[in-house]
Amino acid sequence: MPLKASIDIGTNSTRLLIVDMRQDGTLNPVEHHERITKLGEGLSENNELQSNAIDRVLAALVEYQQVIHDYEIDDIRLLATSATRDAQNRDIFLQHITKKTGLDCRVLSGDEEAYLSFLGVLSDYKGENFIVCDVGGGSSEIIIAAAKKLQFAKSLNIGSSRMTQKFLHSDPPLKSQVSALGGFVQVELHTNFLSADMQREIVAVGGTAASLALIDSSTSEHMSYKVHHYALTSNRLEKIITELAEKNIDSRRSIIGLHPKRADVILAGALIFAEIMQFCQQDCMTISLRDLLFGVFLEER
Repeated sequence: MPLKASIDIGTNSTRLLIVDMRQDGTLNPVEHHERITKLGEGLSENNELQSNAIDRVLAALVEYQQVIHDYEIDDIRLLATSATRDAQNRDIFLQHITKKTGLDCRVLSGDEEAYLSFLGVLSDYKGENFIVCDVGGGSSEIIIAAAKKLQFAKSLNIGSSRMTQKFLHSDPPLKSQVSALGGFVQVELHTNFLSADMQREIVAVGGTAASLALIDSSTSEHMSYKVHHYALTSNRLEKIITELAEKNIDSRRSIIGLHPKRADVILAGALIFAEIMQFCQQDCMTISLRDLLFGVFLEER
């Protein structure tokens, strides 16, 4: 069957996936690209996307269009998530995208984002009862699955970029700032979920999750495929958090497995995952590289 392409414009990164989808619905990844475009940079100040951030995303989209053209792909799914749906000037941004690329961009609601991430995980995960956690830049989607069926999903405004801007004002951060961030996440979890419902295995998706697995395994960021279904324990995550919290942003850029442009937000993302693991009473989580970029091809089946 012809190849398909999906693009996700996130708060922190813009990603491209090219897949070969077989008649039985099996998805085989062919090529994957990621650019750290930081669309959400400065968004919290006036709730508007900044022109330089928009330009970074448009440049990535033009680059991806060339890759898609080389593969002669007609089926292209362009998605945008938290930063775009929150921005007051999102319509202007979407017009820029269409004018520059000729593509229409679908802005996902929090529920849609959660559902597509769930479908992506489900495409090759063997567990029955689990929780999918997608910690993005602007939001985190948490999905409870029972017997491989979506039971409950919620999108929370506790993404890595958003929490960094809200709490981690020092470099390196103060212990009080780290503690305040953790407390805020716990309140959000207790407000939106029952702890008893959350006591099941965790599958973590998204750039933060992959980065943490790469850091823990000392694997180059260019070999992310090696950490698909990687098991990250809470003890190892706490060690990563300690290392990140002791370093300033410039020092973090040299950590093996961490994209230098994620150095400013990775600590907040790690802290969010640590709080989720504590809330779920789990000492390990599985990293999956299959998220909404895969799920968007499965929602119609």
